[in-house]
Amino acid sequence: MSALAATGQGHRYTWRSIEMVGGGFISGIVTHPRAQGVMYARTDVGGAYRWDATRERWDAITDWIGQSDWRYTGVESLAVDASDPERVYLALGIYNQPRLGPAAICRSNDRGESWHVAQVPFGMGGNEAGRGCGERLSVDPTCGDVLFFGSRDSGLWRSGDGGVHWARVDGFPEIETAMDNPTPGRWNYLTQAVGVTFVIFAPQQARSEARTQRLYAGVSTPGTSLFCSTDAGTTWEPVAGQPVGLRPIRAVMSSKGVLFISYGREPGPNTMFDGAVYAYDTETGRFANVTPIPPDPEHGQTFGYAGIAVDAANPECIMVATAYRGHAPGTGGDELFRSLDSGRSWNAIGQRGRRDHRRAPWLCFGGDEAHLGHWMYALVIDPFDSNKAYYGTGQTIWGTSNLGAVDRGESSEWIAQARGIEETVPLALVSPPRGAAVIAGTGDISGFAVFGGDALTEVIAMHQPTFKDTTGLDFAEHDPALIVRVGGRGWNRERDRDTGAFSVDGGRTWSRFGAYPSEAANEGQVAVSADGASWLWAPKDEPAVVSRDWSASWQPCHGLPNGPLRVVSDRARAGVYYAFERQGRGAFWSTDGGATFVEVGTPLPGSGLTDAVAVFGREGHVWALVEQGLHCTTDGAAHWREVPGLVRPSHIGIGKPFDGGYPTLFAVAQRDGKDGFFSSIDQGQSWHQINDGRHQFGQVRAISGDPKRFGRLYVATGGRGVVYGDHA
Repeated sequence: MSALAATGQGHRYTWRSIEMVGGGFISGIVTHPRAQGVMYARTDVGGAYRWDATRERWDAITDWIGQSDWRYTGVESLAVDASDPERVYLALGIYNQPRLGPAAICRSNDRGESWHVAQVPFGMGGNEAGRGCGERLSVDPTCGDVLFFGSRDSGLWRSGDGGVHWARVDGFPEIETAMDNPTPGRWNYLTQAVGVTFVIFAPQQARSEARTQRLYAGVSTPGTSLFCSTDAGTTWEPVAGQPVGLRPIRAVMSSKGVLFISYGREPGPNTMFDGAVYAYDTETGRFANVTPIPPDPEHGQTFGYAGIAVDAANPECIMVATAYRGHAPGTGGDELFRSLDSGRSWNAIGQRGRRDHRRAPWLCFGGDEAHLGHWMYALVIDPFDSNKAYYGTGQTIWGTSNLGAVDRGESSEWIAQARGIEETVPLALVSPPRGAAVIAGTGDISGFAVFGGDALTEVIAMHQPTFKDTTGLDFAEHDPALIVRVGGRGWNRERDRDTGAFSVDGGRTWSRFGAYPSEAANEGQVAVSADGASWLWAPKDEPAVVSRDWSASWQPCHGLPNGPLRVVSDRARAGVYYAFERQGRGAFWSTDGGATFVEVGTPLPGSGLTDAVAVFGREGHVWALVEQGLHCTTDGAAHWREVPGLVRPSHIGIGKPFDGGYPTLFAVAQRDGKDGFFSSIDQGQSWHQINDGRHQFGQVRAISGDPKRFGRLYVATGGRGVVYGDHA
C-alpha cells in the first residue's frame, strides 16, 4: 500500500455533524397527508431535513449545496405531493437580492436523496421578513404536476410540469407588501417585501376534475389580503367579508372546508404588536373571529399569532401559537392554544406543559428548565396520530405524543425533537492540542466546547457569560487549557453585557474579562501567546489592544493600522504575533508580546486576505490566503512563497501530521471550477479532494484540522453547525 493510500487521502471521507441538537429557526414543518411518518422541516439559513420516524431524528437533505450556491441554504418554502409520497419540493433562496444569483425550486422524486434544480425568474427570501409565513409553495393534491408559488415581489406563479417551468399568473392582483420604514435613517427588515404568504387548495368536491378548481391565497397586507380562484388558479377575486387591518401569516384547511388563518400586524418573525385568528367557512362564506386571547396594544399586551394546525382526523381540533408575546408584561411568554370546537373555546397548553431538554441541555441557557420557546411558526398535528404534535421555535423542535392529556386536565409532555438538525452558524473554530476536541463560537447562542474523544459525545454550551455572537477564539499552544473568546452583546438583556471571557479548564467553565479597553469594545479577533502570558484583541471598529494580566487591563498595540485585522500567534515561539490587513496587503510582526508591531519588508503578494493560520511546532511558519491564491512563509512573514494547485482558496486549517511529517494542511477552494475541501501532507506540493458532491454543506465560515487525530477536519458552516470528516 502506498503512503497516499495509507493516509486515506484521495479516498472517500465520512462526514458527520457534531450533535449540538438544534440552534436555529425552524420556519416550517410539513407532513405528508397520506404517507405515515413522512415529514420535512425547513430552516431559514440551514437547509431542509427529512424526519426518520424509526430513529426519531432528522436527516439533512440539502448538504449537496456548495459554497458557490450558498444562497440555496435559505429555504423559502416546502411542499409535498399528496398523490406521490416520494416527491418533495423546496423553494430555495436566502435573500431576495439579484446580485446573489437566481433562486430555485427543486424537485426530488426520492424523498430528498437526489434533486432536480430549476432556476426561477423571481426572488426568494428564506432569511427575510415573513420567513415563518406559509406555505407559499403548494402542490395540487389532484394533479401532482401542478404547483403554485407565491413570490415576494413578483406575484403568483404556476407550473404545470412538476416545477420545471414557471409562468406568472396574470389574473392575480399586484399588491405592495413592504412596510414603510419605522426607523428612518437606518435599515429595518420591515421594509422587505413579503408578498404571497400561502397558497391552499380547497377539498375537491367533484372527484372527476383533473385539477383542483378552488384555491385560496393570502397576501401580506393589512388591506384586502385573502383571494380565491374557482377556475384552477386562472382568475382571482377578493373573498367577501374578510377582516382587514392585519396581515395573514399562516393558514390551514380542515377536511370540512374551514380555512383557519393566523394574523399579525407585522409579518414576523422579529416583532408582532397585534394579531388575531379567524375561521372562514368556504361553503357558507362566513368569517368568525376565533382569537384565543385578543391582544391589547394600547395597554401593553402586544403580540400576534403565528403557527396554526388542524387535526386531519378531527376537523374541530385546532392548535395555534402566539408570536412575540414574551414582550408583553405579565404573560409569561408565548403560548400554545388548543380547541376541540373549531375555535369557539380554547385551552392554554404550552406554558403548563413539561419539557424534557436532556437531548439539548443548552436550551436552558444556564438555568434549570427550558422555556416554551419563541418564533413558533411551524406547528403540525400528526395526520395519523392525534396525540402527536410538533412545533418549531427560533432554536429547536419540540414534540409530544400525549397531546390528548390536556383534554383530561393533565399536562402534555414535550421532548426536544431536533436530533439531526444542526442550524447553528459557527463564526470561530479552534481545535487545541489537548482537552476539547473542538471549540466553536457561534452566532446568536455564544458557542460550545466539545469533548468525548473521537465520539464527540460531550457538548458543553458557553454560559456565564453568554454572548450573542462569539467571533474570536484562541488558546495558548503550550497551555491549551487556557482559552480566550470575544464576541458581541445581544438581546438587550442585563446579563448579556460582556464581550470577553476566558477559561482555564479547556472551555468547561468561563470567567468574564476583568476590564475592557473601552465601553464599545466587542467582537473582532483574538490571539493568545503560545505561553498564555499575553492576549491580543483586535475589536470591531477599534484599534488592537493587548493584555498581560489576564484582561485586568489593556494597552494599545503600537504600529498597527486601523481597519479590520486578522491576528494570529506564533504556535512555537512565545510572545510573537502576526497581524494582517483584511482589506490590504500589509503584514505585521511583533516579538514583544504584542506591545509593538513592525511591517515586514515584503507585503503579501496579493490583497483581500481571507484567512491566515500559524503552524503548531514550527516557529515562523504561517499560511495565508488572499484573493489571488495560497501563500506561505517560514521566516515570520519576511518572505512569502506562492503555493499552486488550488483556485480561489477561502479557508486554511492545520491538522496532525502523517507519520511524523509536516502538519497536514486543509483548504477550502476550487479546482476544475468546482468547490471542494482539500488536504495535503507535503506542504502543499499535492492536494487531494476529501469531499464529494453530496457533502458540500453550503457556506463555510471557518475550518480547523485536529492536531490530535490525523486526517480529521472540522468545518464551521453558515447554517449547518459544525461538521467533521474522517478518512475511511
